[in-house]
Amino acid sequence: MHSMAEGTRRELYKAQSFLQSYVKSNSKSDLKSYVGSLQKLTEQIYAIRQYESENLAVFDSTNLVESEIKQLDHFEKLIDSIFMESKKISIDVAPYMIHKMEIEQIPNHVKVEIHHLEDSLKKKGFFNRLKDAITGKVEVKTDTIIIKTTHDS
Repeated sequence: MHSMAEGTRRELYKAQSFLQSYVKSNSKSDLKSYVGSLQKLTEQIYAIRQYESENLAVFDSTNLVESEIKQLDHFEKLIDSIFMESKKISIDVAPYMIHKMEIEQIPNHVKVEIHHLEDSLKKKGFFNRLKDAITGKVEVKTDTIIIKTTHDS
């Protein structure tokens, strides 16, 4: 049951991303993917209901709340309403404007210096590390990289 719910949740996220792609690009392929994802969601909801009706004893013994099961009907109505609203959406997205940038001087020589600094910690054996883990004593080895860039004009 948990895996079925997780699959439904993942499919819902896919449907949302297809809807967002469709709203941005107004592409028919995104709309088809969105509708296909909604159809998969509907099939998964029916599969959950079928599983519930076949395994009623399991549902009674678990801690599933009645309101969660009732939310499936609400979820299906939300899917239908989103699908109907997506048909009405018509958003015009303006193309991005890229401004030309002019560089007056290009540097002749660029020099990059890289320095790597390491902390030096004594390597400990297994039992010493275990003792430190239990007592909460933490020593962390740090590495520092310094990158220095210079250029001549």
